[in-house]
Amino acid sequence: MKKVFVSVAVVLASVAAFAGKVITPMHVVEKSSYQLAGLVSKGKIDASYLTDVTTVEVTQESGGFRVKMYSPSADESNPNTLEMTFDQAGKATSASANFVSRFPHGPLLDGANAATILDLGAEAIVDHLSESADNVVVAQSVQSVEIQKEATGVLFLVNLNNGQTYSIHMDQDGKVISQGF
Repeated sequence: MKKVFVSVAVVLASVAAFAGKVITPMHVVEKSSYQLAGLVSKGKIDASYLTDVTTVEVTQESGGFRVKMYSPSADESNPNTLEMTFDQAGKATSASANFVSRFPHGPLLDGANAATILDLGAEAIVDHLSESADNVVVAQSVQSVEIQKEATGVLFLVNLNNGQTYSIHMDQDGKVISQGF
């Protein structure tokens, strides 16, 4: 019974910490998915970013957050990049792309696109903060996210700043099948 009480207390304390709408790095990963989709739909970046993003790095800075997305190009040593900044409230403030070329073996993803995968993977954490202390830890300490295509769907790997990796397995449409350390 004590173990249950301690777990509930930790979760409630974590929820209270987020009651003031604190934006975590994982919230910014989710917000970057909307920006990615919007930039493609407005024709500001190449549409291949939607199918070929493989890595997203998020860094918390004094004025907000910096997100850098990578996708392979035809030049293996020089990936396509998309860099975005967000203020402390999670509002996008800038975006700049370095598009080298399309990846000749793409698209990497089929079914759900990278923006959808980033959105649904991040939502699996940030929309469920009150359900698990692990979700709070993941939301606060994500350093990068890797998207890997698998035979059955997508593997969404969340690399934390303490060296741990949290895995979210999704089907071809982005539905979460399983998650955990």
